[in-house]
Parts: sequence; C-alpha cells; structure tokens
Amino acid sequence: RNALREEKSFAQKYFSVGEAVKYSGVGRWTLARAAKAGKIRQVKLSSCRGGKVLIDKASLDAWLNSLEV
Repeated sequence: RNALREEKSFAQKYFSVGEAVKYSGVGRWTLARAAKAGKIRQVKLSSCRGGKVLIDKASLDAWLNSLEV
C-alpha cells in the first residue's frame, strides 16, 4: 500500500512531457527551452539520449504564472 501511495504522490508532483504539454498548452520545444534555461525543473530518469523526462509540476506552475500579463 505504501508503494502505491508513494507512486500516486510522485505522479501528482511530476508530469511526463506529453502531460505537461496538455496541462500547460505550451509546445514540447518551448518546455525544453524553458528547462534548459533553468526556468522549470525536470528530472531525467535515464542517462541515455532517449531517456524519459519528467517535468516538476510546481516549477511549471510558477513559470506559467510568471508569463501571465
């Protein structure tokens, strides 16, 4: 049970890139540039080139809020 609870907590804290695109309405490459610039935090789950990347929801929300006029 604890593992399932931890997995749900982890899932709520991070988005896959596709989920982040749907959530934010921002393109995949825009998210990648923002992450590279340090504006949003991401976690790469593998060191290989095609490894899965997760986007931190809190930093994504903060970045989106900073873009509002």
